[in-house]
Amino acid sequence: MAKTLIKTTCDLQPDNSYSKTSIYYTTGLLARGLDPITTVTEPAISCSVFTMPAGTQLESFCTLDSNGAGVRRIIKFIDIQFLNWQSTEEVADSACDFTCDLNSPYVSATPTTTPTSTDGKIRLDVTTTYPPIVVYNATLGSPTTNTLYSAPGITPATYIVNYDNVAPGTYAFAIQDNNNCRFTTAPVVVAVGSAPGTGSGQHYDWFKYELTGNGFAKGTPFQLQGWAWSKATKVPYQVTGVPITYPNFYQQATYQKGDIVWYSNQGVSTNWQQAFFRATRDLKPADFPPTNAVPAPNRYGQSTAEWENVGTFYGGTIYYTTGAGFAGVPVSEPYFTGYRTPATSGGWWYYEENSVTRYGWDSFYRAKKRIESKYFTNHLMDAPPTRPDLWEKVNNYDTFYYAIPEQQAIDQYTIGTLARTVRYHLFNPQQLMYVPTSTDFQRVDGFDFVLFDDTTPGVETQLGDLVVLDVIKNDIDERGAENGSVAILATSPSMPIQYHLRNGVRTGYVQDNTTGIYERLSPGRYAVDITDANNRYASVEFDIEDRYQARWKLTFDDVDAEPLEIQFFERDWTGPVTDVCGTDTPVILSWDHGGDPAGYLPEAVGANLQFNVRTEVAQQFVDTILKDDRNHRIDYYRGGKLHFRGYIDATTYQEALLSPGQTVTLTATDGLGQLKNTKFINHRRERQVGRTSMLSILLKCLSFCDVNLPLYCGNNLRDELMTANGDPYLEAYVNRSTYDQKDGEVIKDEDIIDCRTVLDAILRVFNAQLFQADGSWRIIALNEVHDVFATRVFSPAGTLLTGMDTTMPPLRILPDQDATGPRELYWINSTQSRTTVAAAQILKATIDLKLEANLLRNGEFAEWDAANTRPLYWSTQGTPGVTRAKGEKAKEYAVQFAGYSTTLSPSNYLLSPAAPHLEGQDEDGMVVEFKAQLTPTTQNPAELTATLNFQVVCDGAPVGPLLPVLISSKDKWKKHTLNLPMGLPGTSVRVRLIKPVATDVASLASTLSVSYVALAIQPGLVDWSDVKQDFVEVENNEGITTGIRLDDVELAHADLPLLPAFNSKAMAPKKMDVYAWRHAVSLADFTATTAWKRPGYPNTAPLLDNAAQDRMALRSVPSSEVTGEVAGPGIHFLRIGLMLDMPEDLEGKFLVLSCFKNERMGTARITVRKLGDGYYGNAQPDVPDDARIGYKNGRLGYRISVVNGAEGFRTAQP
Repeated sequence: MAKTLIKTTCDLQPDNSYSKTSIYYTTGLLARGLDPITTVTEPAISCSVFTMPAGTQLESFCTLDSNGAGVRRIIKFIDIQFLNWQSTEEVADSACDFTCDLNSPYVSATPTTTPTSTDGKIRLDVTTTYPPIVVYNATLGSPTTNTLYSAPGITPATYIVNYDNVAPGTYAFAIQDNNNCRFTTAPVVVAVGSAPGTGSGQHYDWFKYELTGNGFAKGTPFQLQGWAWSKATKVPYQVTGVPITYPNFYQQATYQKGDIVWYSNQGVSTNWQQAFFRATRDLKPADFPPTNAVPAPNRYGQSTAEWENVGTFYGGTIYYTTGAGFAGVPVSEPYFTGYRTPATSGGWWYYEENSVTRYGWDSFYRAKKRIESKYFTNHLMDAPPTRPDLWEKVNNYDTFYYAIPEQQAIDQYTIGTLARTVRYHLFNPQQLMYVPTSTDFQRVDGFDFVLFDDTTPGVETQLGDLVVLDVIKNDIDERGAENGSVAILATSPSMPIQYHLRNGVRTGYVQDNTTGIYERLSPGRYAVDITDANNRYASVEFDIEDRYQARWKLTFDDVDAEPLEIQFFERDWTGPVTDVCGTDTPVILSWDHGGDPAGYLPEAVGANLQFNVRTEVAQQFVDTILKDDRNHRIDYYRGGKLHFRGYIDATTYQEALLSPGQTVTLTATDGLGQLKNTKFINHRRERQVGRTSMLSILLKCLSFCDVNLPLYCGNNLRDELMTANGDPYLEAYVNRSTYDQKDGEVIKDEDIIDCRTVLDAILRVFNAQLFQADGSWRIIALNEVHDVFATRVFSPAGTLLTGMDTTMPPLRILPDQDATGPRELYWINSTQSRTTVAAAQILKATIDLKLEANLLRNGEFAEWDAANTRPLYWSTQGTPGVTRAKGEKAKEYAVQFAGYSTTLSPSNYLLSPAAPHLEGQDEDGMVVEFKAQLTPTTQNPAELTATLNFQVVCDGAPVGPLLPVLISSKDKWKKHTLNLPMGLPGTSVRVRLIKPVATDVASLASTLSVSYVALAIQPGLVDWSDVKQDFVEVENNEGITTGIRLDDVELAHADLPLLPAFNSKAMAPKKMDVYAWRHAVSLADFTATTAWKRPGYPNTAPLLDNAAQDRMALRSVPSSEVTGEVAGPGIHFLRIGLMLDMPEDLEGKFLVLSCFKNERMGTARITVRKLGDGYYGNAQPDVPDDARIGYKNGRLGYRISVVNGAEGFRTAQP
C-alpha cells in the first residue's frame, strides 16, 4: 500500500518554527471499507503549503455495482476542506468481472465465564454478493450456526456466524463465498473470564486463586484470594476477600443443568459438610413427588447424580487417634502430607472412608476405605496419586482452585526492542524431605514466582547459518584464454549476501558483488569471502583449471574447399602438437533423436562427431581410452568457427597391434548422454535443496558436460506476471528438492536423481528441446520454432549476453536446379521416405503433487556443526542440554535432551531456522509435526513422562502460549501434530523446542529424543494426504476422432494445485501456498504463477494445461515425417533444431529432428517432421525468363543475389 500526500498546512509558532500537518491518502484501504486518510502533525523548521490539484486520480480498484456486476471505481481528489473530498466514478471494465466483495465488517468475542471454562463465544458478520458462505477455523472447525440475516434477494447478503463453547485464545477465520472469493478475518481474542462465582463486579486477570475460609466453622462464608496481573502497570498484585456469590440451596427452587449453589448441612452431627454443588441436570420440585422438593446436595443427592461437588475447603480431613481410642478431632491441613509420626507414643493419623483431601494445588482425592498411617513405613502415608488402590481422584473439585498453566502467557508486550512474555511458576505439589537432625519427615514449602521471558526480536530473526548451497564452475576451454567462470549460490537468514573475490585477478576487475557470479577468470586458485547482513562469514575456494593442451591436430578441406579442423586436447599434456592424417572415410557430425514418429520428441538430443585417423606408429591413439572419459576433448572447427565440442568416448579401441598406418575410428560425444550417470548434487556432493531459477539448474547440469559453452534460450512461454521480454527460465523459480526420490528416509546414493532426468524435467514443462550446435547449447520451444521467436543468450555462469546473433533463418529444399541460394538444399535422389501419422484424439498431462513436508531447513537433523552440539541451521539459547544421538533408523540422527528438571525453563531452548510466512489475506494454515520418544536411563518398568513445549516465534517475537505435548516412555518414536492458529503476524515463523519438563521426580531418569521437526503449510486448511496427482486431459479440437490416445505427459513442475470450490470452478491459491508445494513454479519473490501463454496466443492457461495443449497442437492433424539425403549450398548451416520447407514436395513447415552430416562431402541424411502449416516463401519459385544460369561446385543452377537481406534471381542486363 502506497501513501500519497494530498495536502500540507503550516502553522507558525511563537519560536518561528512551524507545526506541519500532512494529510496522506493510502491506497488499498478504501476498497476494504477502511478510512484511507492519515493525518500527521509534527514540528518543522521550514514548511511549504501544498494542496493536490483537484481532479488528480488517487487510485482505481475493482468493485461491484448495485447489480452485482464488476466495475472499476476511480477515486479522484477534489479538496480536503469539503466533506466530500473525493469524487467517485464507476466504469465498465472486463478485468473486474468476478470481483470479490466478500468481507467481515464485524467480529466480536465474549470471554469465558471462568479461567478454566471453555464457554467463550465468537460472532462474525459476513457480507457478500455471492451467497452462500463457508466459514472455517483449523482449531474450532465449522461454526455452531451460520444464519442468513438479510432478506433473501437483498444484495449484498449478510450472514451472522456464531461459534459457541470456545476456549480462551486468539482465532482467525477463513471465509469463502459462492464466487470462490476467500477472506481471512483479523484475529479476535476470546479472553479469560473472571473467577467462578464472583459475579459482575471488578474483573481480575487472575493467575492464581483459591477458596478461603474456615471449612469447619458452620455457616462461615467463603471467599477467594490470590494473585492477579495488572496489564496497565505490568506488575502482579495480591487480591483478598473476593466473595463467592452463588445462592444458598433451596429445595423449592428450580435449577437448570450447570447451576451452582452453596449448601451446608449444619444440622447433621456426623459427616457434616458445607460446599458448592453443580446441578448435573434440570431439577424441578414437581419432578420429585410426593415431597415436591429438590433433593439436597448431600450424599444422597450426589449418589443419585443430581449434584456434583465442585468446591469445598476440606484441605485434608485428617484425624488423630491413640491406642486407647479415637480423639475425633479433625485437623486442617492445606495439603495432604501423610503427616509425620505423632509425638504421642502409639498413636496414628487416619482418613475416614469417603473423606476427601486436597493433594497438590488443584487435585482432590476420595478415600476408598479407612486409611491409617500405622500401616505405612514411619507412619507416613503414601501420596494419593501413587496408591490408586486407596484413593480415587475426584473430578470437578477444583473449581475454586486455579493457577494459570505455566506454558500459558499471563501477558505479552514490548519494552523498547525487547519482547517480553510473562509466565507464572507454581510450586506444585509441595514435597516431602527427611530432615537429618530429626526423625520426622517434614513438608518443604516451595516458592511460587512470576518469571519474565525476554527476547530481542531483532537478534532472534538473524539466528541461523550462512551456508553455501552450490558452486557452479566452468574451466578454461582454450589454452591461455581467460574465460573461466564461477557462480556461487548461498543462503542466509540475513540478506543480502555480499561476495568478495579475494585474489588472483587483474587490475580493474570488479571483486565485489551480490550475485556470486565471476567471469573472465584466468587459470588459478581463487577464494571468495561471503558475508551477510549480520556479518556472518563463509568462504569458498575453487580452482579454475587450464589443463587441456592440444596433442594432435587433423586438418582437411571439404568439397567446397572450406577448411575444417579437428583438435585433440589431452588433459595435462605438455608435449608438442602433432599433425595427423585422416582417411577418405567420412567425418560424420550427427544428432539422432531416436524417437518414434508417433511419439513425442525428446527433450534433449546429443551430438556426436565420428572420424577416422591413420596411425603413424603402432597404437598411436591408444591413450584416448586409457584414462577416464574426460581425458581427451575434441574441438571441431569449420571455417575457423567452433561447431562441436565434446570428449572422446573411451569405450573401445581397435587396431593392429604392431604395424603402423592403421585406420582408427574415434567418436566424441557432447556429454548429454553421460548426464544419466551424473548425480544431481552440489559441490560438496550433497543433494540439492532450496528454491532457485530454472536457469541456474540448467546451467548446473550442463556444467557437468565440461564444455564451457553459452546457452541460447528460445522459449517464450511466460506467466502473465513475468516481464514482457524476460526469459522464463530465469524468472521461473522451482524447488530443487522436487527431484528427491525419497522423503523422510535415509537418502542413499542410488536415491539421488541424475542430471539428465532433471534437465529433461525442466525442458518438458515447456515442450522444449536442448542440443549442442554451432559452438553453443541451444533450447528451442517446439511450439514456437516454426515461427519467428525471440532468443536470449546466457554465459555458462548465467550472465545475460547482448549483441549476439540469435537468428535462425529456415532452410528450403528445392529441385536441384533451383537450389542455388545460400540456405537452400535439394534432394540427392528420389528415394525419400515419408511416414504419415494419424491425428491424436486425446492426451493427458499429469503432475505428481509434492506437498512440502518441511519448511525448516535440516528439520530431520541430518547435518550438525563441527562439535556435534547443535543441528546445522538451528540455534541453541541458554542451556537446553542438546546432544546428537542415534535416530529412528540406521544412519539417521536425532536431537537428544538430557539433564532436564521438573521445572519449566522457557529461556533454554533449541530454535529452528526461519520458515516464510505471509500475513492477512495471503496467509494459510500451518502445522507442526514431530516424532519423539522418551527413553529411561535406568531399569524402570514404570511409565515415565515428560512434557516437550513448543513456542511459536514470529519475526523473532514469541506469539501465543506454549504448546505442550506429553511424551511417554511407553511410546516408541510416536508422531505428534500441532495445528498453529491463523492470524500469526510477521513474515517469518520459527519454533522453539523448550527444554523438556519431567512430570515427576522419577521421570528425571530419562532422555527425550526428537528425530525430526517439520513445519508445513496446509493449503486451504484441508487434508491433501490422499491427493497424489493433478492432471489435465484434452481432446482434439479439430473434431477428428481417431481413437488414438497419446502417452501421458508427466511433468515435474507446474503451477500450484487449485482447490475445488463452488460452481465447479477452481479456487485461486493463496500467495503463501507457494511455499507449500515442492513442485510449484513461482517467481523469485514467491508469487504464484497461474496464467501462461506464448506470444501470439489468444488466451492464458495454467502450465499443466499448456503442456497438454502444446502437444495436442502438434498432433491435432495428421503429421508427416520425411527421411532422405540432401546437399546444396545450405548444407553447412544444416543441423537439428532448424526449420525448413519443401514447397515442391509437401506443404508445411518442418523441423530437422535427426541429421547425419558428412562434413567432407557436403551431404546429409536427415529426418524432418511437420510442425506447422504454410511455407517460408513462395510455394514455387517464380523464375524470371531472363534469369541467369551458371555452374557452382559442378552443378548447374540459377544465380542468386542478395539485396538488403532479400534474395532474388540475377537477371541478364539489357
